[in-house]
Amino acid sequence: MVYLDRAAFEKLFPDGPMGIILNGEQPAWAGTTVYVMPDSCRNEEYERYKREYGISFFFEGGPIPKPDFYAVPWVEIFAIDGSGGWFGTVGGSFDLEEIPVCYITSDHRCFRIAQDGREFIEKAPAWRTFLEPFEELTLYPTKAAAAEFVEFMDLKLLSRDLEQLFKDMGI
Repeated sequence: MVYLDRAAFEKLFPDGPMGIILNGEQPAWAGTTVYVMPDSCRNEEYERYKREYGISFFFEGGPIPKPDFYAVPWVEIFAIDGSGGWFGTVGGSFDLEEIPVCYITSDHRCFRIAQDGREFIEKAPAWRTFLEPFEELTLYPTKAAAAEFVEFMDLKLLSRDLEQLFKDMGI
């Protein structure tokens, strides 16, 4: 399996493709990003999650902690709890369907909470009772540490190849 660093890809191609197919296979995303919602989305429901369930979502203008790990596959962090644990989606952005939701403790133990966003919402009142080890998720201190164990696509080469492709297509 070849991985693409999600944050580096988005930085290099902010308006570019959402994915890449390489030799008939789609590389998997890796890394850790933080999903910050516009302040206009803040409402009583999010406040209730914080007050009743200890789940604090991230909004523009509020504190945005920086995760201290690099995830393989990609994790998009969307909330934190009072003990410094992280809530995130694995392999994709928060979606009510198809994207697993995980919990990562402050000491970097990984757990699956739900198979998707809908299930997470249903389980939120008692989320701590639904934690199952998430063996498919590995955390590293840095991307360089991850690169010792997994293969990453060279984004500089990809960028060069895409520029040539777009040029050839007249884009």
